[in-house]
Amino acid sequence: IVEKDRFQTLGDLRKQWTESGVETSRATVYRRVQEMGYRCRIPQVKPLLNQKQRQKRLTWATEKQHWTVAQWSK
Repeated sequence: IVEKDRFQTLGDLRKQWTESGVETSRATVYRRVQEMGYRCRIPQVKPLLNQKQRQKRLTWATEKQHWTVAQWSK
């Protein structure tokens, strides 16, 4: 269940296990997830690029679009 969607909450996992006939507590779900090598983390929200950053990125890319392999390896 965890490997299908790594962004599920412990409550969601517990609910799915309960629906499949396995009664567990939240603490048990947490321990099992830890034993499987996963960590409970809140994904960090990354801000979108603003217009100035997009323009700088586009300028950089257009300047280098015709570079050779030798130029990239410097």
